[in-house]
Amino acid sequence: MTPGSTRAWWAAMAGIPAWLVHLVAEASLAREACVRPATIWAMHAITAACAAVVLIALAGAWSFARLPAADDDGTDRPARLRFLGRLGLLVGALNLLLIIGEGSYVALVHRC
Repeated sequence: MTPGSTRAWWAAMAGIPAWLVHLVAEASLAREACVRPATIWAMHAITAACAAVVLIALAGAWSFARLPAADDDGTDRPARLRFLGRLGLLVGALNLLLIIGEGSYVALVHRC
């Protein structure tokens, strides 16, 4: 795997583990937020950190999605990287929506 393809795969798939970390962390802190209301700030920080990871991945996916159509040596490598970039835009956007949606429950829903 070349460094470019490793970065493209990371940009395409980094949103999934970020969402999973957010989901597990928020669920594990939900009961603690009832006992200690200050835990809400930790939950907001987790949401911001996970959203930042997805935004960084989206920026990387955007750069791969905008690659030129043809390479100088005639290989289809740019087409594969462009596909991974576009896939990363879709996956990242969905995971960002999930993270923001779950994070909104912290502020909007009655805790206990």
